[in-house]
Amino acid sequence: MAALAAAAAVVSQEADAEFQIYAVDGYYFESSRKEPVCFSTLPLRFGDAAADVPEGNKRLFLRGFAGRRLRVCKRVVAWRLELDGEQPEFFVLLSADSGGWLRLAKARKLYERTARTVLMTAQALHFLRRNPDGPETALWIHLRQAFGRFWPRPSEHDFRNQTSLSLMTQFAATDPVLATSETLRAFVERISTKVGGADTIDIADEYFFQAKDNYKFVCFSTLPLRFRATAAADVPEGNRALYLAGCTGRGARLHKEMVSSLRQAYRLNLFFCSNFRPSPSEDDLWNQTSLSLMRQFAATDPVLADSEALRAFIERISTTVGGADIIGIADEYSFRAKDNYELVCFSTLPLRFGAAAADVPEGNKALYLSGFTAGGLKLLKQVVAWRLELDGEQPQFLVLTPAYGGGWLCLANAWNMYKRTAKTVLMTAQMLHFLRRNPDGPEIALWIHLHQVFGKFWSMPSEDDFRNQTSLSLMRQFASMDPVLANSEALRAFVERISTEVGGGADIVDIVGGAGIVDDGAVVNEIFVDDAPF
Repeated sequence: MAALAAAAAVVSQEADAEFQIYAVDGYYFESSRKEPVCFSTLPLRFGDAAADVPEGNKRLFLRGFAGRRLRVCKRVVAWRLELDGEQPEFFVLLSADSGGWLRLAKARKLYERTARTVLMTAQALHFLRRNPDGPETALWIHLRQAFGRFWPRPSEHDFRNQTSLSLMTQFAATDPVLATSETLRAFVERISTKVGGADTIDIADEYFFQAKDNYKFVCFSTLPLRFRATAAADVPEGNRALYLAGCTGRGARLHKEMVSSLRQAYRLNLFFCSNFRPSPSEDDLWNQTSLSLMRQFAATDPVLADSEALRAFIERISTTVGGADIIGIADEYSFRAKDNYELVCFSTLPLRFGAAAADVPEGNKALYLSGFTAGGLKLLKQVVAWRLELDGEQPQFLVLTPAYGGGWLCLANAWNMYKRTAKTVLMTAQMLHFLRRNPDGPEIALWIHLHQVFGKFWSMPSEDDFRNQTSLSLMRQFASMDPVLANSEALRAFVERISTEVGGGADIVDIVGGAGIVDDGAVVNEIFVDDAPF
């Protein structure tokens, strides 16, 4: 019996020794939490020695099959890459209790997405070791053939991360053949400029950001802006946090909380999309977010500080945007009542002559602004006041919204159906803007200008458009507030003539002329009323 037990022990030891030389097929790596992890997160070794792997280092669990479909579950602590064979070969070092290196044969299909970066980098290094001075086009042809079943197809995005860049840099420093490869050197230099510092851990593609409390879409520019990759300590705890969702450069799903107090500062490579609708225009930069970003980089970047084009652009945008209270632009806008949602002119709101909103009483009349943002997103906000700026190339309307801490929205272009509702205030603003630039010009020049601007309106501008309290009140207020308009003889004469025709009472809204009324109250001559068709 003793002899039989000894023989069984010998056979078991031989089986174990034989098992250790087998390649592990269908492999994948898991953390202690049963989450898939790329083995490249382990320390990389360039030799067989294992003594330099510190105890307590990060460990992963290797799972797969060996031999006759025997299941493998081993703890590993390091890995290495060999480029001498027909194909690149990966080896992983078992923990001290097991010892030895295991060769990785073929990855599990689902795990290929996790290890995509290191697999492609190893294949690129293996190809360049055999063709150190070959054209880069040949490298991409080889990668497309080797990873033809991968989706998305191999591209430069797969190498724009610290894992790939570090692996190529280390092999270029240790391998004598790769050290002389001009193709690898040029490729590493180009990738290095796009990856950034050592704190860049990956690329997020197809990304979007959501608020932490209600998961609504939020622009990441609401987070603190940092100009140094290592400056994370100065971000106060409890700062606003967003959730980043998207796909990494390896194609794996990404969902990480973006907080500025992280030990590593995330820097994302942003790629401009040429398929934006509407197409990019100057309207996209008419906001404080864009203006503040351009100003900060013009103050910190020595190249941009000397850019005359940027300086002129900032000056032009600054006059359009106005003060720091401007939070965005509303295009194709219209205003509706809060109770019945009917179209209402925004001039029924309180008029303000400054950016301050503290003097707007609570419970004041509110309207709903609907339209589109400069980026083409649907806009629906409650507004409580409005103001008119006459300093720019065109009169600029702004409305005050209490949402998101409050701020002013610039009104770009009115919705065509809404232009009729706001016809009076639009024409009055255009007239005041013209008279501010030509305070003593002839009145005929004013009417020519109005006819040119509003030539596409269903009815040409006339004096009837100003015979109402809305227009008269607006002209009087600006004549008393604006020093240029206060000295305009043309405006003074126009206001006096309109005042005598309106009647002076605040309840007079318009004049009806040329209508005959018979005894039964029927209208004899045709007149136009507010609900008439275009």
